[in-house]
Amino acid sequence: MPSVALLERVSELRILRDQLRLMIWFHCSRIARRYPHQVSKEVAKGTNAGRIKFADKHLSMFPQDLTYGYYNLHKKHGERSRPLDWAIVEATAINSEGHIVPGASVGATPEILQPAAKIIIEVNTRIPNLEGLHDINQSFVPPHLQPYLIPHPSDRIGSTAIPVDPDRVVAIIETHKPDNTGSNAPENDESRAIARHLIKFLEMEVEEGRLPKSLLPLQSGIGNVANSIIGGLAEGPFDNVQVWTEVLQDTFLRFFDSGKLDFATATSIKLSPDGFDHFYKHWTKYKDRLLLRSQQVANSPEIIRRMGIIAMNTPLEVDIYGHANLTNALGSRMLNGLGGSADFLRNAKISIMHTPSTRPSKNGPTGISCIVPFASHVDQTEHDLDVVVTEQGLADIRGLSPRERAKVIIEMCASGL
Repeated sequence: MPSVALLERVSELRILRDQLRLMIWFHCSRIARRYPHQVSKEVAKGTNAGRIKFADKHLSMFPQDLTYGYYNLHKKHGERSRPLDWAIVEATAINSEGHIVPGASVGATPEILQPAAKIIIEVNTRIPNLEGLHDINQSFVPPHLQPYLIPHPSDRIGSTAIPVDPDRVVAIIETHKPDNTGSNAPENDESRAIARHLIKFLEMEVEEGRLPKSLLPLQSGIGNVANSIIGGLAEGPFDNVQVWTEVLQDTFLRFFDSGKLDFATATSIKLSPDGFDHFYKHWTKYKDRLLLRSQQVANSPEIIRRMGIIAMNTPLEVDIYGHANLTNALGSRMLNGLGGSADFLRNAKISIMHTPSTRPSKNGPTGISCIVPFASHVDQTEHDLDVVVTEQGLADIRGLSPRERAKVIIEMCASGL
């Protein structure tokens, strides 16, 4: 049995422990490279200073690129045939088959473990055993790829845990620490105004017959605007809503508790400390209404298009033609990376960008305009967006020419600038 082999491997590791040297680097000067996305200010500083070689990538593509071998093309150390020498993975349990039950995130973990030469499993006993929360798929390469036959957000096609080769497990350690997350950015008058404009737009789409009464599955990015929108939907007119998204934030718990959200699927959960406490204490309440998937399934362009997802994300800036910059301030200063926004926005039934019309700067509370003549860096082209929303209003740019889009965006989203 794999579980017996795994236990035997743990015993063998007692002999090898003096040979194991694991350094944990807390400072960016010790990180050489980063893929494909990040949310650390320190990593962003290291990237912009040239100390860290950071390359962002569409989240739907990164796991598959690992299996293609693209990340060991220029490798000069360790096993050249393997893109990763080490993998450290969190688990809430190891099941009877010796497979890993993940925690609040799946992401690219299956694809990271597949090629890793050595694996360290960190079992977090602070988190309850979350077996049953996950739907795990293993990746294959062409011509052996198969379609993901998922008609509805609640459908399962994989397993509840991640298989692992016990011969490559070099350590199993225990931790009892909570997820290292901070508080969410608070909602404000601007974000609540954006939420009102957007909910009114969705109501109109239902009235015009372009959306069903329960909408189509929603995708929402992160940040205070996204939180306000989901919070507004929790108090809104739509029932039996379903969500197909990448990350779940705190207001999704309020959405569940309101009785208006039937089911949600994502690749990870990012809650505040209080949010995680609430989630784990009421785990039995949420566990049958929630599913975490592999990253390349959650961000699959084919599924997003077929389900008719309504995608909502926050850019750094949008220009008057409909181009959006999500990654580089002033065109060259990297913030977090592209993430999965392009996976959703290019393939969604309705692609929405929401942002305050201005952001604070050193010169004042409205020092930087988020609606600009032309984006300083383009991540989403004018061909990808359908709707732009600020606290001033909503611009529906579907079917419009570039000149028509410019007029509507200026009038509806930036008239006070």
